Amino acid sequence: MKKIATSISISPSRIKSFVIAFIAFFITFYLIIPVYTYSKETTKQDETIHITSKTMEAMDKEGKVIFIGNVVAKRRDLTIYSDKLIMYYLTKKDGKTKERRILKKLVAQGNVRIIQGEKTGQGQKAVYDKQEEVIVLSGNAQVWQGKSTVRGDKITFYINEDKSIVESRPGGRVEAVVYPGKR
Repeated sequence: MKKIATSISISPSRIKSFVIAFIAFFITFYLIIPVYTYSKETTKQDETIHITSKTMEAMDKEGKVIFIGNVVAKRRDLTIYSDKLIMYYLTKKDGKTKERRILKKLVAQGNVRIIQGEKTGQGQKAVYDKQEEVIVLSGNAQVWQGKSTVRGDKITFYINEDKSIVESRPGGRVEAVVYPGKR
């Protein structure tokens, strides 16, 4: 099998299927973040996010929850690892007694690794902005599926636009290594 290494000038038809696979991966990341609620209603099993860490600090007045130390967040077959995870939310009242917390943003920091099946992304920081429907993976960001990889300093996924942008540091270069599929 011949390794093809190139910079950002890869033909659009070749990289398109590769980028679509990664967009699907990060859309799944978006889907792991359901409406966050503290109500006593039962949550469907497939919407449950299981987060473990060494410590957790909830700051209701500031609208955030901070998980620190070997953070692992799991939902179905998707797992996010980081040193720190901050969940930002808005609090809304439904009627007189129910209180809902609606996710605004999720920030994973330090040794971020996102795994789903054969797809993996890593960097030093990942930010999901719910309102903008954008995910930014930064700090020597890399995404790969099988042997194929895309890397740069920052990878931005525009979920609703089916678009992604890979950027390098000033003076740096974006790199993609694509292994064509079997025909």
